[in-house]
Amino acid sequence: MRSQYFMFFVHKELTMARLRSILLILVLALSLVPVAAQAAPPAQEAPARVRFVHASFDARSLDAYLNGILAVNDLRSVSEYMDVTPGEVTFSFRQQGADVDLATVTTTLEPEQRVSIVALGMVDALEAQAIVDDVSAPARNSTRVKAVNVAVDSEPVTITIGEQTLAEDLAFKQVSDAQVVFAGNYDVTATAADGTVLAKETGRAFGDNRAITFFLVGSASSSAYRFVIAESNVLEPDATSQFRFANMAQGIGSVSVYINKEPAPLYPEVAFGGVTNYFVTGFGTHLFEVYPVGEGPQTGAPLASASTEIEPNQSVLFVAQGTEDNVEVAAYIGDRSPLPPNSARLEVINLALGNPAIKIERMDDEAVLFDQIEPMAQATRIVPAGSYNLRFRNASTGAMMMEQSGMEAAAGSVVMLIAFDDDPSDDLINAVMVGTENVPQYAAIRWAHLNVWGPPVDIYMDDTLVAEGMVYKKVTDYELYEPKNYNLRVFDAGADPASAAPLFELSLELTGANFARTIYVYGPEDEARLQVAPDSFELLPGNLARVRFINAAVDMGVVDVVNPTDGSIVMNDLGPGQNSPNSNLPAGSYTFNFVGDVGNVASIQGLEVQAGTVYTIVLGGVYGFQPGLETFVIESTP
Repeated sequence: MRSQYFMFFVHKELTMARLRSILLILVLALSLVPVAAQAAPPAQEAPARVRFVHASFDARSLDAYLNGILAVNDLRSVSEYMDVTPGEVTFSFRQQGADVDLATVTTTLEPEQRVSIVALGMVDALEAQAIVDDVSAPARNSTRVKAVNVAVDSEPVTITIGEQTLAEDLAFKQVSDAQVVFAGNYDVTATAADGTVLAKETGRAFGDNRAITFFLVGSASSSAYRFVIAESNVLEPDATSQFRFANMAQGIGSVSVYINKEPAPLYPEVAFGGVTNYFVTGFGTHLFEVYPVGEGPQTGAPLASASTEIEPNQSVLFVAQGTEDNVEVAAYIGDRSPLPPNSARLEVINLALGNPAIKIERMDDEAVLFDQIEPMAQATRIVPAGSYNLRFRNASTGAMMMEQSGMEAAAGSVVMLIAFDDDPSDDLINAVMVGTENVPQYAAIRWAHLNVWGPPVDIYMDDTLVAEGMVYKKVTDYELYEPKNYNLRVFDAGADPASAAPLFELSLELTGANFARTIYVYGPEDEARLQVAPDSFELLPGNLARVRFINAAVDMGVVDVVNPTDGSIVMNDLGPGQNSPNSNLPAGSYTFNFVGDVGNVASIQGLEVQAGTVYTIVLGGVYGFQPGLETFVIESTP
């Protein structure tokens, strides 16, 4: 762009006010001069992080190299982590100052991965090994620990931390699974199969939020062993892993709750019926101990305790339940997986000790949400998003136990209810909603093959096989797919998608998916076609079922669906490959005729339609040829 220059001459008779006006115009003019746009720098992958570990028995000092470039000079123990560009990388070790590699290893680094490059063995036969490090956040008040046996010519060993066995029968170059160790001081011991102590770290301090790897270094021929210890920080806890606590135990009053041997209670006082807030935590073992308020591990045994593993994407409710004479802590694990569109997940825990199993229905239309939840049991189901007025009944007698109005279940939310009794001798119960959480909403799809003359097929979304070996009348369960655009391809079953031509291909947009769907194969003998049938997950009130029809018959034209009992047309002008809307009808026995230009061509007779069930009635087969037309039913529940 050509440069522009501005020159001003100020006349001696100009007033200062006019001069300020001219300067303001100049500033505005300069602000409107276009500036050359600069391209944004390309997005870069997050680096991997690599450290080097000297675990050789007799090598003195080593130099560590990355793709032939010196990375660490004079390595004698464990280096700090350093950033490395992801991809295939060759690492090597040399004696300090030398120019010849003693050991090399090539590995592929992933973005954000942590890797230890370990020199092991004797210097005259040095080896290099790449070990992926787990630096995910451990559970509260704990450290994540693993062990590696790099002792030359050693038999398998056992490594313990205090009373906890970290690794058993650990062979040379084998890496143990990582375990969580509560913070404290422990003896770390490596023993041979005959019980001989090979190496020992006495009173080793374990803090919290650390990752530690113990390398057993040594030589069987020299009977000399030692530990090389690599320690690092860990990542922040993933917000999807969390826990909370509820006190629902009859007669014990308020309690204090200790987690993983922490010196002070995490929850100092939780009254009966109380539910705490969530705590985000790392992955691993969580020990919950419940004491009367004012007491703790220093005063004696807990009223009750429980230990459970909390994994990624888990939400756990620990509950003190039972009676004063029989208190227990139970862990109820919530499902935080994605939901279908416009739906919520309802989780109910029945802690009503003095009552039988409960049934839960919607008050407005008596649609049943849960038919039977036994005492001390958890039940979960997906429901349409919306506001609910709930009625709790005795599952055996139908007697009303309580009603709760205005429960909001927003789209993409998880709602948990705890049913309990204030007085076990009372037939009435209580319920508390312990909060809601949000999870992603994914598109819900099931696949069906409805072409009698169609070959067996495999269905791919992008490069992922989502339905394998689909043959006529085969229908999959619903699966959830991330909402985005996909390249949908249909191949002959067993064909290699990298080289074979697809039978059918289209772009499938799921970014705005707001309903479940069945995608089915139909069409003539020499052509595979796909069609989408919208599905409904709406609850079915009272005595109602849901029915829809699909015309998938080969060489069959337009048909009407007729109820012969009264001659009414249930669905008219259902063309080849088309599907009807979903309709609700009372439970009962039904006959439906499919009527074409030539009259009645097929029928389904005496279909027993059950309340609460969804029926897809398919006109299949082929018209005018063997095996002829047929009808069949696909059943599901909302």
